[in-house]
Amino acid sequence: MSEILYEANPSMVRSNPFGTLLGVLLIPAGIGILILLYLYVMSKADHLVIKTDEIVWTHGLLSKQYTEINMAQVRTVRINQSI
Repeated sequence: MSEILYEANPSMVRSNPFGTLLGVLLIPAGIGILILLYLYVMSKADHLVIKTDEIVWTHGLLSKQYTEINMAQVRTVRINQSI
């Protein structure tokens, strides 16, 4: 079993700064909460794990795509999983 060195999801603000600002500005109108919720869910759809021997990137909520990069052999494995 390899040790996890780093594990994270992308930042909602860094991924879409104008959308986040628009959502914050539209909170009094009521639609801002929906925009921020959408951006939050989209940021949680990506997940990156860096281990001692591989890098794993997962994208998607219901239909997931896995990308594994093995450090020893420098190869990429992609798997698409749908409902």
